Amino acid sequence: SALRFAAESLRRDRNFVLRAVHMVAASLEHAAPHLRSEPDFILHVVAQQEHAIQYAADSLLENLPFLLAAVKQNGAVLNYVPAELRASASFLQACLRMTPAAFQFAPRHLQLDAAMLRAAAASGDSVPSRDVLRAEALRLQGVPLQRLGKDSAEAAKAGSRIVYEWERLDKLSCRGLQDECAMLGLPGEICMEWYGREFLLVRLKKLAVWREFALQELREDCNAKGLVNVYHLELYPQYLLGQVHPQNADHGICLHGGAVVRVARDFFSVGNIKLKEGLRGVITKIDVTGDAKIELESNFSLLSNSAHSTQWIYRRDFDKLDVEQDEEEWQALFDRLLLDLFAGVYDKRKSVPVGRLGSFGAANAVLERWECLCAM
Repeated sequence: SALRFAAESLRRDRNFVLRAVHMVAASLEHAAPHLRSEPDFILHVVAQQEHAIQYAADSLLENLPFLLAAVKQNGAVLNYVPAELRASASFLQACLRMTPAAFQFAPRHLQLDAAMLRAAAASGDSVPSRDVLRAEALRLQGVPLQRLGKDSAEAAKAGSRIVYEWERLDKLSCRGLQDECAMLGLPGEICMEWYGREFLLVRLKKLAVWREFALQELREDCNAKGLVNVYHLELYPQYLLGQVHPQNADHGICLHGGAVVRVARDFFSVGNIKLKEGLRGVITKIDVTGDAKIELESNFSLLSNSAHSTQWIYRRDFDKLDVEQDEEEWQALFDRLLLDLFAGVYDKRKSVPVGRLGSFGAANAVLERWECLCAM
């Protein structure tokens, strides 16, 4: 920002700084300290430039009543509060008590939380949502619509969430990007130093796309990167104990409790009930032998009226099921892709094999230990 080279008298001038910030929000970073720490001045600024909140004085960024007042005035401020607060359910609930408009700027995992939905609806006002962008506009911005599902309307919603997240990331300050890395378990300053702002943004934007992918799409990306076998051996050693069972070791598919499955080919359950193609159900248990207990949907065209909706299926028949949804596997695959995406911070910079260690936390512990040893 040009304000950093301005005379001290101009950096202290309220009106001059307002004009500068109106053109470039990051100019606030170089304003006089007394302006950056003045609540009324910052509230005036963020009414129009919500991402300028990042450049307020630390004393204000640590002041919860002030941040809540800023969100109440402009719900989009929630996009740019410190990352730890933005991911906090209790902070979002406090924001929603101020204004339900904040809900549309909350992280996706909080938007899907039932308690948050009730809190947003408790005000009695309708909960606003952000505009769904047109398919052509999404494609022009590089959104992989064809990989976001067969339902075009749902794909457009997912694509719009990706674009809005990309816009948020683009407006984050360097410290904001470092905080995003820290929320992932990464050393923020080192990531910024190693990748630089531009290439760090590329990686964070890739994560925004993966977060919208269904299970099958994550599997495909893991397959393309050759990560699936490692996923089995390092992230899911419990399948060896019978807690989960590999459906197809070559493709890295597992069955877990809570997985939503669909019958791909007719077969008979343990109780000799024919389960027809197309029948869906939820896996409720995997026993020590690897067999699965499944709660089937009440589809009488595919399940006999006399059949109980709860059936056991042999593990040898798992290859006759398609896994449509499995939150545990989805998270494991996402974590694996995340490790691969930021492996350079550890593998190339410090020769720490983060992929084999299985988590950033383990890699960070190794680095801390090395530093201690070097200091001896």
